[in-house]
Amino acid sequence: MDDQDPVCRDRVFSFSGKTLSVLCFPNKKIYEIL
Repeated sequence: MDDQDPVCRDRVFSFSGKTLSVLCFPNKKIYEIL
């Protein structure tokens, strides 16, 4: 597991009261809107 990518991290953003979870994988980006 290479953990040297500062751009690729687990991040949580808040948009208009909504929680946007961004999970970054080696070649995938998964956006979950709760």
